Amino acid sequence: MCEFLIGKNCFVDALDKLKRTPLMDAAEVGCLEAVKVLLKHNANADARDSEGFNALSYCIDFVNKKELRFYETAKYLAQNGADINSEGKFARRTILHCAAAQGDKEFVHDLVENRKSKTNIKDNEGKMPIDYAKQTGHNDIAEYLQQHMAREGGACMNLRNNISYFIR
Repeated sequence: MCEFLIGKNCFVDALDKLKRTPLMDAAEVGCLEAVKVLLKHNANADARDSEGFNALSYCIDFVNKKELRFYETAKYLAQNGADINSEGKFARRTILHCAAAQGDKEFVHDLVENRKSKTNIKDNEGKMPIDYAKQTGHNDIAEYLQQHMAREGGACMNLRNNISYFIR
């Protein structure tokens, strides 16, 4: 249906009264095929609604172990232009929270190393991605995130020390 409507010159980034796009609607129901079609036709993966949420934000709150379509859709959006530090509308989790909980080691590494995902973002329960990795028994991911956070913290400490040195 998306292909048909786009073929009839429907605007792929059309907005409703809340400034939501078809991509946001497809993401909210976890329809990966529609998301792929819309992105293939240059839908803006990071368009924001009137509250500042993007398609990834709409999808991420529904990620769970039972219905993988939401995780696969969120992952695809993250790999195709959505802001990977976007938070879900309600739970305030990011795709890194979800990848850590899913035990998706390769994607966690990709998010942190290549896409510069923030590892210290807390959701509405005060949990960081490392907490989800621990909670779901993915200790290798938790250890990796801990090491990365220690490196980040060390770099910040070095920056503070250097600034303090030059100020004196």
